[in-house]
Amino acid sequence: MDYKTIISLIRSIQDDGALTKEEWVLVLPIVSSLIQKLAQEFHEKPVLYIALCGVQHIIEKTLGELEHAK
Repeated sequence: MDYKTIISLIRSIQDDGALTKEEWVLVLPIVSSLIQKLAQEFHEKPVLYIALCGVQHIIEKTLGELEHAK
């Protein structure tokens, strides 16, 4: 993701508080990666680890559905 894309995403959120489907397809892989890293950090705290893994699963499933709907 380049600088212009990031600026475009920020402006989109500032303008109407929402992202388009295409913007979500760009953002969700980044969010999924961040959630995965958090889950690794909280591996010794089972409740947080399980919750973060669940969130990551939902994000990945949502991304798959968005990409399939193109």
